[in-house]
Amino acid sequence: MIRFVIPLGRVGNPNDIASIVVFPASDNATHVSGEMIVAGGSMLCNKR
Repeated sequence: MIRFVIPLGRVGNPNDIASIVVFPASDNATHVSGEMIVAGGSMLCNKR
């Protein structure tokens, strides 16, 4: 039932969280500083 509430349509899995944890230490994040990264399945964008 919760998948109908989450805009992405699924509950996150451990790999989703691992990607978020690793990203700030990667070369892809060289211009990212002082950001809060939320693993919320787009819940902050939900306009229902």
